[in-house]
Amino acid sequence: MVRVLDSGLFGLDHLPNDIELHRGTLEDLLVDGTEELVDGVDSILHLAAVSNDPSADLDPAKTRTVNTVATERLAVAARTNGAGFVFASTASIYGDGDFLADEDSATNPLSHYAKSKAAAEEALSNLTTGQWRPVVLRFGTLFGLSPRMRFDLVVNIFGMKMAQDRKLAVYGDGLQWRPYLHVVDAARALIHFALRQPDAGANIFNVSHQNLRVVDLVDTALDLDPGLEVHFVESAPDSRTYRVSVDRAARTGFSTVHDIAQGLAEVRAAVSSGLVDQPASPIYRNAAWLGSR
Repeated sequence: MVRVLDSGLFGLDHLPNDIELHRGTLEDLLVDGTEELVDGVDSILHLAAVSNDPSADLDPAKTRTVNTVATERLAVAARTNGAGFVFASTASIYGDGDFLADEDSATNPLSHYAKSKAAAEEALSNLTTGQWRPVVLRFGTLFGLSPRMRFDLVVNIFGMKMAQDRKLAVYGDGLQWRPYLHVVDAARALIHFALRQPDAGANIFNVSHQNLRVVDLVDTALDLDPGLEVHFVESAPDSRTYRVSVDRAARTGFSTVHDIAQGLAEVRAAVSSGLVDQPASPIYRNAAWLGSR
């Protein structure tokens, strides 16, 4: 049985029926405790957060409460109950740097979101013992079709625009690096590491499919549709640029299976066919939806 805590902020229709659903937020854990929630649980997959930079910027104090303080509270309950703990962190904590970052590289979180995740990682490190070791997954930028769709992620935005008007806009020079990860591969990684006991030397893992620049994404889109119009829009340069090594995760037997071309094609098809209803709706954009509540 899978037990799910979800606020319902983005709806609950995307959740399967065969779960034990608890309606609530991470902030509720700071008031009511977590005993009932974690009782009898073998492993906790902790994904809930104020997610992405624009959303975190709406309320930095709330972001810290949800992403850092509540994470620590949940982890304490997991440790007390002997439950495994897999934490969805972010590769954006590397911030910037002209190097290939591995899990031992220095971090330099630049945004409120990245700083909240880095602080949560530090809290988990302080809770780690010889008997209880949480797993930290530093995910790349997500993309791909999912039951709870998002159009505030660059690959998905490109896929949507390929379907709508075949015009892509690149803000700035598009030379910033990012690691990218299909949402299905993110789910596969969560399951993989929940079932695997980390050894004493490695409980932090970069999880990504490929490091690419935004201009590389454009090239992939053009391979799928050579008739696309591409416009470069003058914009302040993005200081966040980072690439990651996934060698450590690979040594555990984990590998990704979905690439950028697949993600673009499936999102384009979903928008073209009407499978994704009203893609302009703010519900598909975290900050826009949060700001409207």
